[in-house]
Amino acid sequence: MMSKLEIRWLLIALALALAGCSGDDDANDQLDGSADTDTDTDTDTDTDTDTDTDADTDAGLCADAVDIMQPAPDGGAEIPTGIEQCADGSKHRHAAIACTDSALDDEICVESEECDPGMIWCDTGFSDGYCITPCATDADCAEDEACLCRQAGGWVTHCVPALCRVDADCGEFECGVNDVYCEIDRLGCRTADDECHSDADCDGGYCHHDDVSDRWECIAIDDCE
Repeated sequence: MMSKLEIRWLLIALALALAGCSGDDDANDQLDGSADTDTDTDTDTDTDTDTDTDADTDAGLCADAVDIMQPAPDGGAEIPTGIEQCADGSKHRHAAIACTDSALDDEICVESEECDPGMIWCDTGFSDGYCITPCATDADCAEDEACLCRQAGGWVTHCVPALCRVDADCGEFECGVNDVYCEIDRLGCRTADDECHSDADCDGGYCHHDDVSDRWECIAIDDCE
């Protein structure tokens, strides 16, 4: 039989053992590799940005273009001239389309010995008149000319000087139509160095294509008198 002292020491030993087991559970929880250490590091953000580069906002392109029309050769509905008018009043030629009328049938034009063969004399109404080459398509004109339809800005349908014939000749810019009444009608590319795009940019003057600088510049109304 155990003495009272032995029983006391046995109870103390059991108490210490029980306390040790409880502490081991906590420690095991801390050392257990199965503890949930998963943290959500998903930082997925929508980086999709709208990069719509509408052609109408490009420096050299026409905004809100409207086709300039001409009579159909068969008397039907009107057809485009290949030239568009922009919202600011400027014009550009995007396609080479045959003209349906001819200066040969115009009352202000007559054959004259003053003109070279193949040309006729026309009274512009703004000057003493001059000789022009009548045409229906660009093929009727010289290589450095284009056929400008009356409805598209020419006072009659005739060949005009052309440093471009359609927009495609000008890269990202337009093939502009110069039809200032005091100037020779012609076509020329718009450029990044242009002073103007339309008459509205010229403080009461006119925006025209200068064949020397090969860019669009303003001229004063007095220069036309």
